[in-house]
Amino acid sequence: HDWQRLILSEFVFLHYHTIATLWFSVNPREERMSLAHDWQLCVYYLAGMLYITVCMLQIKHGLPALGGDGLRPKSADMFSAANLYKEKVYYYVFMVYYNFPFLDDISVIVDWSVVPTSLDLWMYWKVEDAHTAFYRTRHLMFVRGQSYYAEQRDVLEKFYNGWAILCIVVLVILMPIIVFSPFSPFPNTVLVEQANVVLGMTVASSCDGYDPSQLCRYVEMELYRAPAIQIQRSNSSATAQYLQDNPRVNTDIDIQDIKWPWFSQGALHASPAMLEEVQNILNKADRPEGGPAVAVAFDLRYRLQRSVLGLTSHTRSVCSCVPRSRCPDFAGPWPARIVELCNSGGVSSSLGFSQEVSISEPLDAVANETRSWWREAAQSSFQEATLVLPKLWSPRVNLGNAGLTERQDLRDFIYGLATQEVAPCNFTGPCSAAGSALRWGSLRSGNSSSGNLHLKVELEKSVNVQGVAGSSSDYTSALGLYVAVVLVLGRYLRGAFQGASKQAIYDEIPDVHVFLNLIEAIKMAREHGDLRVEFELYYCLMQVLRSTHILLRIGGHEPRNYGIGRVDRHPNAELALEVKKGDGHGND
Repeated sequence: HDWQRLILSEFVFLHYHTIATLWFSVNPREERMSLAHDWQLCVYYLAGMLYITVCMLQIKHGLPALGGDGLRPKSADMFSAANLYKEKVYYYVFMVYYNFPFLDDISVIVDWSVVPTSLDLWMYWKVEDAHTAFYRTRHLMFVRGQSYYAEQRDVLEKFYNGWAILCIVVLVILMPIIVFSPFSPFPNTVLVEQANVVLGMTVASSCDGYDPSQLCRYVEMELYRAPAIQIQRSNSSATAQYLQDNPRVNTDIDIQDIKWPWFSQGALHASPAMLEEVQNILNKADRPEGGPAVAVAFDLRYRLQRSVLGLTSHTRSVCSCVPRSRCPDFAGPWPARIVELCNSGGVSSSLGFSQEVSISEPLDAVANETRSWWREAAQSSFQEATLVLPKLWSPRVNLGNAGLTERQDLRDFIYGLATQEVAPCNFTGPCSAAGSALRWGSLRSGNSSSGNLHLKVELEKSVNVQGVAGSSSDYTSALGLYVAVVLVLGRYLRGAFQGASKQAIYDEIPDVHVFLNLIEAIKMAREHGDLRVEFELYYCLMQVLRSTHILLRIGGHEPRNYGIGRVDRHPNAELALEVKKGDGHGND
C-alpha cells in the first residue's frame, strides 16, 4: 500500500538523518552526546530502531501465524536427553517472569485490550491460566522422568529443596533478633563520624506593653560554631575502666571521645545595626512600668553524624527574663523563637532530634549577667568579655534506642568574646585602622582558661527498630512492615504446598501435549481473526477442564517414561525399567 511505503520511506530518511547529525556533530554540546562517544546511547538507539523496523515489517507483511509461545515453548521431542538443559533454561526464565509482581497480569490485560477477540477478560484469563498450568505440568513430568522408577531421592535434592528452604524460613522469622536485638551475634555499632557544636543567643522583648513599636522584637545571633577536632574510639582497657567507674552503664557498648576546640571556627557575623538592636532590646528592661519584659535564651546545639542512621541533633537551652515583676510565662506573649526555645515542657524529642530546656534560677540571673557582659563588650577598652553560662553542658551522653540521653549532671562553661586585635573598637562607633571590627567567640569548660569541650558518647551496640525509626509511630510502622513481610512470605510458602491434593487432577497429567495444542489452536484462531472458531474452541477447552474422564483418557493414567538422559544403571536392579516410547509400559 502507498501509505505503508510512505511510512517506511520516512523511517529510512529519519534514521539516516539522525545518524549523520549525531556522528558528524560540530556543536561541542552535541559532540559530547554523539553516538561516536557514547556507546550506551548508540546501543539504545539501535535497539529502538530495530524495534521500529520490526513494527514496520509487521505492518507491511502482516502478523505471522502463531507457532508457539516464546516463554512457554513446546519441545519437539519432550522425552529427549538433548532437551534437558534447554528445558530448564526456558522453565526458569518463565517462572521469573510469571512470579514477578504484576508483570504477567498486566501483560494479559494489555493483550486482551488491544487484540480482537470474542472472549471477555475472565474467559481470556482462563485460557492463559490453563496454558500456564499445562506448561508447568509438562515440565514437572519431564523432570520427574529424569529419575528411575521408585528411585530414592538424592542428597543434593534434599539440600536445595529441603534444608535451603528451611534455613530461609528460619532466617526470615529470626531476622529482628539477628539484626536488631541485643542478643545479636554481630556487633552493629554505628560510630559517630562527624560532630558540630553551635551556641546561639536570642534576645527578645515580650508582646505585652504600651508601645507597639517596641513589642515582639527579637534578634538571634550565632556566637560560636566549630567542628570536632578529635573523635576517638576508646580501646578495650579504657572501656573497661569506664564501666568500672560507672557501674550502672550497660556493658554492651562502645565509647567515643569527642573534643571541640575552645575557639570558634569563624568570627561573629553581625552588622553594627544588629548589635545596636541587641543593646536596645536589653535596655528595655530598665524602662518604668508599662514597658515590655526582656527574655534572653542561650541554646547549645550539637549534631552527631553517623553513616547509616544519619544525623542526631540535641539542643539544650537556658532561658531567663528581666525584670521578674513583668515577666509572663514563656508559653505566653513572646516571639515564636522564644516560645520554641523556652516552652518545650522540659524535654521533647522527634526523629533524630531532642531538646531540653532549663529556666534560670533565679529567673533574672542569666539575663542580668548577659546585660552586664554585653555592656562590657561594647566598651572602647574592650579586649575580652566573658560570661558564665550555667547548666548547659553534660559531658557524658548515651546514644542508643531512646535517642540521645544525658548521663551526667549539667556543668557550667565560660563563653568569651574578644577582638581579633587588642586595639579598641566599639560596637557602634568607628574602628581605628589598626583595630578590627571582627569578634571571635570561645567556649571553655569549667573555670579553665583553655579547656576544650569534651563529650563522652556511649554507643549501644544493638540499635533496635525503635532506635532506627525514632518515634513510637515509626516503630509501629516498621513492626507492621516486618509482620506484613513475614505473612506474605508465609502465605507464599504455604500456597506452594497447601491444597496440592486439589490440584492433582491437573498437576499429575502424564502427557499434556494434546491440551497445549488445543490452547495454541485457540490463539491461532484469534490471531487470524476467526473469532467463531476461537469461541467454540474455548468451550471445548472448558469441557476438557471439567471432565476427569477426558483428562485420564487423553492425558494418561501414570507417567510412562523414566530415566530420561541417564546413562547409569538403576541402583536397584529389581526395579529397573526399560523406557519405551511405543506403548510406554516398563517391564521389570
